[in-house]
Amino acid sequence: MVSLDGLVGRSAITVTLSANRSSVVAGATITYTVAVRNTGTIPLTGISVTTGDTACGRTILTIIPTTSTTYTCTYTTTGADVPQMSNQVFVTTAQGVSAQSARVRTRVDALVIRPDALVRVGTSGAFTGDGTYNSTGAGQTITRSVARGKKVSYTWRIQNDGNTARTFTLKGTKGNARFSVGYKRGSTAITSAVVAGTATTASVQPGKSVSVTVTVTPTATARSGNTVTLALTARTGGVVDTVTTTTRRS
Repeated sequence: MVSLDGLVGRSAITVTLSANRSSVVAGATITYTVAVRNTGTIPLTGISVTTGDTACGRTILTIIPTTSTTYTCTYTTTGADVPQMSNQVFVTTAQGVSAQSARVRTRVDALVIRPDALVRVGTSGAFTGDGTYNSTGAGQTITRSVARGKKVSYTWRIQNDGNTARTFTLKGTKGNARFSVGYKRGSTAITSAVVAGTATTASVQPGKSVSVTVTVTPTATARSGNTVTLALTARTGGVVDTVTTTTRRS
C-alpha cells in the first residue's frame, strides 16, 4: 500500500470525497460525491472503493489513464450521528496502488420539533404566547369583551420554533348557542376542519409562521356576562402547543 499519488511504475490513482451539505438536522440525507481518477499512464483495473461509515463502496472494473469515474451515494443521518457525521473513502487496485480521500465532516444537529401557537386581538399589536409552550394554554391566554351586535376577531399564529420544516394540524373550539365561532385562512373558511381537528397547514420552514383568523360573534341569546373560551391548538410530530381566548359579552 502507498500514500496518495504514490507510484508503482507508471500506475497512480487519486480519490476525492465531497458532501452536498455542511450541516444537517438528524434525519436528513447527505449526498456524497466520489471521484476516482487514474493519474498514471497505464489502465487501472480491479478498483475497489471502500468506506467504513456509509454505503459509498463500489467496484470499478477499469479506468484508463487521465480519466475519472465519478458517482454519488447517500447517507440518512440519525440521532446517533449528533453532533458530527464523518466519512472517508479508500481505494485499491489490482496494480497495487492505493489512495484515500480527505475526511469529510458534516455537523448534525439534534431534531427539534416545536410548534408555537400565538394569539392577539385583531391584526396588530403584540402576540401572547410567543416562546411559551404547553397543551393547556397556561400563561398564554387573552380576554376580550364584545358588545351585543358586534364581533371580535383574533389572529391565531402558528409558528415553527423547531429546526426543520413541518406541517401542522390545527384544532379549535367550536361555537355554542350563545357565540358563533368561525375560522378562516386568508379568505377561505376552514371552520369545519379546524373544529374536527383535521385542518393542516402547508409546510412551514423554521422561524416562519402561518395565520388563521378567528371570529367570535355573540348570538341573540347571549346575555351580559356570558363567556366562551376557545382552545387553539397546533400539533406536529406528537408535540402540541395551545393558546386560549376568552370572549365575554359586555
